[in-house]
Amino acid sequence: MGIVNTGDAVGADVQFSSRLRIVFTASGTTDGGLEFGGSVRADNAAAGAAGTAGNVFISGGFGKLTMGDIDSAAEKAVGDVAGVGYQISDVAIASQEAGFLGGGDDEGVMYEYSINGLGIILSAGQPQAVSANNEASIGLTYTIGGVKLGYGYSDDGTTFQNSISAAGSIAGLGLKAVWLENEDGSNVESDASISATYAFTPALSGTVFHRELSGRTAANDRSHTGVGFAYNLGGGAELKGGVVAIDANGADNDVADFGLTFSF
Repeated sequence: MGIVNTGDAVGADVQFSSRLRIVFTASGTTDGGLEFGGSVRADNAAAGAAGTAGNVFISGGFGKLTMGDIDSAAEKAVGDVAGVGYQISDVAIASQEAGFLGGGDDEGVMYEYSINGLGIILSAGQPQAVSANNEASIGLTYTIGGVKLGYGYSDDGTTFQNSISAAGSIAGLGLKAVWLENEDGSNVESDASISATYAFTPALSGTVFHRELSGRTAANDRSHTGVGFAYNLGGGAELKGGVVAIDANGADNDVADFGLTFSF
């Protein structure tokens, strides 16, 4: 719950904002030791029954198999940089989230396996006529010397995408960098971002990030720069705020928010 300044995104700059989401989770274990389960948000129950929201999984010594509304293997392996604010990442124009292929609402399948610090992830979207939902992806992760490395490759039949990331922390400072490159069908040629989060105290942290998108034409160029803080009040409550400056092909726009988040 809080207040959001959406800039030019809606008719009025300042908006009240609140939301409650309830998630149902289920889990169990077979007689042979295999673990299984699933989760779905209450508001997505009908879509969960159709396999287009939520997900179900089974895991064991063979790895983990998940079906449902999944991210791509590349997105899971590479991930996003740290964002700011209590809900700014939900404002599409101000998101720090990288533009990975896939991630649609159609049912997909993902397989994960790890061995000796190496994580291997494979995913595929639901086969159908719409190419953007036919995305196939592979992701790799490896941690060495406290630095987590990620690599992803995705292909939706129109666009081929490579992505890499590196993340680590030192003396209370957490750093992450993400880079994507699209071939062929996308208007965005590259998408690069970096973030830094510093823990001033056990409860208070500050975050800055910058994201730069380079388009195949100037109309697709844009940059996002954000700064924010988070203060842990304890008991699952956090006070958060952030400001993001956006430059979309020379047109400036700023968004901001300030509010509370609760985890029950």
